[in-house]
Amino acid sequence: MIRFYSFLKVVFYTIVCYTLLLVAGLPIFLIPDSYYPNILSSILIKESIFLISGLVIIIFSKYFGIYTDINFRLFKTILYYILTVFVIIIFCYILYLLNVIDFNLLKITSLNSFGKFLIYCVIPTFFIGFGEEFIFRWFLINRLRTFLNKTSVIIISSLIFCLGHNMNLPVMLFTFTGGCFFALIYLQKNSIFYCISIHAAWNFGQRFFFNEMSEFTYNAQRLLLLDIKDRVYYNWIEFFYCLSIFAVFAIVYLLQDKKSLTSSGFNPGVNE
Repeated sequence: MIRFYSFLKVVFYTIVCYTLLLVAGLPIFLIPDSYYPNILSSILIKESIFLISGLVIIIFSKYFGIYTDINFRLFKTILYYILTVFVIIIFCYILYLLNVIDFNLLKITSLNSFGKFLIYCVIPTFFIGFGEEFIFRWFLINRLRTFLNKTSVIIISSLIFCLGHNMNLPVMLFTFTGGCFFALIYLQKNSIFYCISIHAAWNFGQRFFFNEMSEFTYNAQRLLLLDIKDRVYYNWIEFFYCLSIFAVFAIVYLLQDKKSLTSSGFNPGVNE
């Protein structure tokens, strides 16, 4: 159980995380949509709040002397992005086999429109991944781990992350499981950019393949359009798919952790 003082600290860091997102986004969302030249510009500017909030939390951490190394590794970051795109392609195929989506092959009629659509799929999803991972993993996890054990850090940081998403049971379960997955990756790999890469790639896959997944669409400029027949069914499958990936990763992590303890000569079951 979390002691009362620790609970207050958890509440405080939760408020810090969401206040930062709110303050970063307030000036942008106060601007009427009529001031934006087009939908693409509107979305790029609005979703830049995640990028801004990520940069602010870095400055905040440096100022208060709680900065943690980022450990950026370019090749592996790109590799994680590519692997995640393959993971979502497999996810799409599973949805097709379960008759949850329809495949529609499309002909690109305008390279200019396709370029705009690609920009929308890549840049804002990177903004989201950057901001959310720096806030809810890089900052929050490193604060929580100063007074909580690893398991509690994973669960509590994921619950806090979950609060800012759709209050729909399968979506919340998916977000919580995804948060646990990102937290475990960060704690194991010690590089926040791996989490950013996976997070951004998953969001990219959703926007690039699925119809009506967000407000900005160039349906005729996609290579492939996936129409979701039942959104609730889709959300449940998305959750179980994420849960299975997390379970595999967690098992591998535990086996590696056990192996490292054994090789170091430490056996927690033996009293010395």
